[in-house]
Amino acid sequence: MISIRTFITTVIFVALAYTMYSQPRLKVQPEVDWGTVVPNGPTTQQQRVETKLSLKNIGDATLQIRSVRPSCGCVTAPLERDSIAPNEEIFIDVTMNMPVANGPLRKTLTIQTNEPIDSMHAIVLKVELARPIQLSSSFIPFNKGRAGEIVEGEITITSFAGEDIGMTVVALVDRLTVSSPNPLVLTKAKPETIHFEYKPLVAGAYQLDLELRTTLAGYEAIPISGFGVAEVPVK
Repeated sequence: MISIRTFITTVIFVALAYTMYSQPRLKVQPEVDWGTVVPNGPTTQQQRVETKLSLKNIGDATLQIRSVRPSCGCVTAPLERDSIAPNEEIFIDVTMNMPVANGPLRKTLTIQTNEPIDSMHAIVLKVELARPIQLSSSFIPFNKGRAGEIVEGEITITSFAGEDIGMTVVALVDRLTVSSPNPLVLTKAKPETIHFEYKPLVAGAYQLDLELRTTLAGYEAIPISGFGVAEVPVK
């Protein structure tokens, strides 16, 4: 017959052995590939790709998510809770904002856990941007100048569409003019630089709103803004 002391010792030994050998283990896909994406318009406003990323604990101890760190501020991945029971699965919403440039975009999302081995998991986020119209910038920068004097700005536009595109620049503020040919025709892979002139009347920062109106379906009106600072005029 087993004594009480032996029984208690056995229970403690089993509990210690379970604690020592039971481990959490995260199962997560190593890569998220959105493939080729054609954004709806060439500006950065509300243009993003999204996915639900599965985090599953396939171990036999509670998994703790210590951190979720994107490699760039363009990626968000909020974590609603940081504890995952054995055999439990949770999801995090991963969002990546897309820049104005064309071509491949690659970022990483690093997840750190309480796993005793391989506690760092780097998930690669990939997308190929294929914009039919690409802007050199998401806004038009204007050079410094004094109030009452003309300042200049410019932006370059490139078409990747399979057809010629007609475009007209429409200023939505007074004293903003287009000093380059307007309207114009965008030909595939041929960059066109549009020049602007503006006369600020008072010193300080200003914003200029305009539209790029094109004949390409889905891109009929592209809003864009110009920014600059007018200095105090010389007396």
